[in-house]
Amino acid sequence: MAQSLSAAAEANHLSNSAARADTIREAVQWLAEKEAEAKAINAEINEYKAKTIKGSLGFKIADWNAIYRVSQLEIEDRDTLLETIREGFAALHIGGVMDWVAAAETAARRGANGHAEPDGNGSGHANGAGEAAPKRGRGRPRKPRQETGAEA
Repeated sequence: MAQSLSAAAEANHLSNSAARADTIREAVQWLAEKEAEAKAINAEINEYKAKTIKGSLGFKIADWNAIYRVSQLEIEDRDTLLETIREGFAALHIGGVMDWVAAAETAARRGANGHAEPDGNGSGHANGAGEAAPKRGRGRPRKPRQETGAEA
């Protein structure tokens, strides 16, 4: 009995082999066409991003991708994400203003030189302790030279 089931299964497989081969060929053709369409669409998307997002808007593509990804979230998920980012940035002291209204007000206060006025602590330095910001880089004052006995 087991031999007859096995022989029947093999006979069924052999009779279906032509149909299976047709299905394989159709699947390869269909997938190749769809992948070519996807490649063309991706090229069109990349061209649009380069021209509009990077060119016209001046955004970095990675920054745009983050904006787009957030824009596609449900409102509740988006609000949760933005609140999490605000909390994380505040804890890490990253960035400045996450409030769009405050950002616009800050931009309006900027002078002709592009810098915001000091925050009212009189120092112009973020720590508010009254001392000036430390000098670094090219603007750092030179160390005083020690005079040797030969020069005097």
